[in-house]
Amino acid sequence: MNWLCPVCKKPQKASPHVDGLIHIHNGQMYHLKPFKKETKQRGVDTVKSLKQEVWDLFSEWVRRSEADENGYCKCVTCSRRDHWTKFQAGHYIHGTLFLIPELVHPQCPVCNGFRAGMAIEYKEWMIKKYGEAAVNRFTLLAKQPHKFTVFELQQYKKLYQGKLEGLKE
Repeated sequence: MNWLCPVCKKPQKASPHVDGLIHIHNGQMYHLKPFKKETKQRGVDTVKSLKQEVWDLFSEWVRRSEADENGYCKCVTCSRRDHWTKFQAGHYIHGTLFLIPELVHPQCPVCNGFRAGMAIEYKEWMIKKYGEAAVNRFTLLAKQPHKFTVFELQQYKKLYQGKLEGLKE
């Protein structure tokens, strides 16, 4: 925890278990006040914050684009039907490049979470939809290392905001 002297504005570090600190200036005691350092400038996009924003937009687009005119979609692994707001955007391959639309589809929370994505059923569904050769290409593409830049994520953000606007109309 950091503490700030009101006179010299000099920060003092102390254990988080400390309830208070005293700082002395010219024989006068001052009680220091705790403060947290600002870790991010407000209003400035970071890769981390943009990744979350883009994921939220992309995830909504995936679920809504697969939904019917009443807002219902089907889980790709168990075929359960429910409103798109009750579904998740499930990855065919976890821990990979997350913005490949062919690798992310609506899944119910049970399959995506509690059943760890149901990889075997998901792969069978993928092969039926895209064919084995395409699934192999997607798999290679997904495993390529990629570090997003702020600019790139800002472009994805605009793209999926536009796609969502098109679905809402």
